[in-house]
Amino acid sequence: MLARLTTITLGCAFTALALAAPSHAAFQTFGSDLRAEANVTEMRQQDTAYWQTTFANGSSPVAPAAGQIRSFKIKGIALSNPVPGVPGGETLFHLQALQPLGGGQFRILRSSQGFNVPNTGDPQQISTYVPANFCVAPGEVLAFNTIGGFDGIGDGSGPYPQGTPLRIFSSVTGALVSQFSGHNATNNGDVLAADSTRGQNEELLMQLTMGTGADATGLCPGGTAGLNLPPPPQTPPPPPPPSSLLRPVAGKSVVARVISGVVYVQLPRGFASPRARPALPGFVPLKGAAVLPVGSMIDTRKGRIALTSAAALPRNGVTKTQRAQFYSGIFQIKQRRAKKLVTDIVLRKANLARSCRSTASAAAFGFGLIQRATSRRRVISRLGVNGKGRYRTRGRNSTATVRGTIWLTEERCDGTLTRVRRGVVRVFDRNTGRSVTLRAGQSYLARAKRAAVKRGRP
Repeated sequence: MLARLTTITLGCAFTALALAAPSHAAFQTFGSDLRAEANVTEMRQQDTAYWQTTFANGSSPVAPAAGQIRSFKIKGIALSNPVPGVPGGETLFHLQALQPLGGGQFRILRSSQGFNVPNTGDPQQISTYVPANFCVAPGEVLAFNTIGGFDGIGDGSGPYPQGTPLRIFSSVTGALVSQFSGHNATNNGDVLAADSTRGQNEELLMQLTMGTGADATGLCPGGTAGLNLPPPPQTPPPPPPPSSLLRPVAGKSVVARVISGVVYVQLPRGFASPRARPALPGFVPLKGAAVLPVGSMIDTRKGRIALTSAAALPRNGVTKTQRAQFYSGIFQIKQRRAKKLVTDIVLRKANLARSCRSTASAAAFGFGLIQRATSRRRVISRLGVNGKGRYRTRGRNSTATVRGTIWLTEERCDGTLTRVRRGVVRVFDRNTGRSVTLRAGQSYLARAKRAAVKRGRP
């Protein structure tokens, strides 16, 4: 599950072209007719892809021709049960194209930018989404891919113990929805094994509209829109590409997408930043999605961001990716190009000598708890993480390597504290050389060297 930050990782490697007005309508609609009531709820904590295998009326669930998905509709909502201060209830999803391989296996070919299922309003509302340059070929299967969800606490007592409830399915006799779930296992290039036991007599309420010929971009098979057409005079600059078209480069860059709140970024020397009023010297607001060079510093104290980074070196021109969400702290992104790629998240170093003199209380944020601390336990900085893959947070006294989880790293006057909310984290104590494996509900304090605290050295 993720808190994805295609996303984020996802999308087609296409370059945007100017589109001409279609000379005729060549649209086709397939998928659900959306007549059935949204009355079935599915929920998973892991990344999960759902796709229609059989419709009760016998219609085909696959793309009927080559072209472009111009829009698609989803009927229903995500059932919201928020608890103030407790994370959870993720509604992020992507549209994916699957290639049937036979034997119940499918390969993920491409994914759209991120969208969100509504979690308020009419439970039977129909929402329309427009993916960017999403191409399909005849026979490809279109899937709804959710990043899952989590209970926000880790012991099953949170508001979403089984993941975010998605009521976008209907009970229809004779219909069949296949699905696949797996931690960080539904990215482009991954192979899925269909589970057809859970979605019997269910219909995924998703309807797709595709364009062909002049109603499909020339980037897609059979599409002709935008080909051999000179750009119009005085064309304004195009908007930034959606996150699905952005790709990380191993050891050089990551893709960042703001999920909520206000996020600031400071680029490394040699990279230009747009002019804007900074929250800290050298920091500027980050809007939407962007490619950030390795070495960038990110301030998420007032927001949440999803980062997509390379998980391995390119192979046959394809780079596998990984994603995680970060919040409530300031950190730097580092990644060295190596055979085994690791994305390092380095907490911003604080002046311990100055900060640890005070006996004032520290307010713990990110997990909805308020605590008072002595000078020894005072929290100087922290960072919350929700993700999976080869991510490693680096504090002053320890490093924490993720295996697919939610965890919090705190820099305190007495050391670096790692708390695990869900999953497994391996912590290496840089002062003792000891490695500790933590599971949900466990924590470990890598105690600071007294001289380092006294002098304020890293």
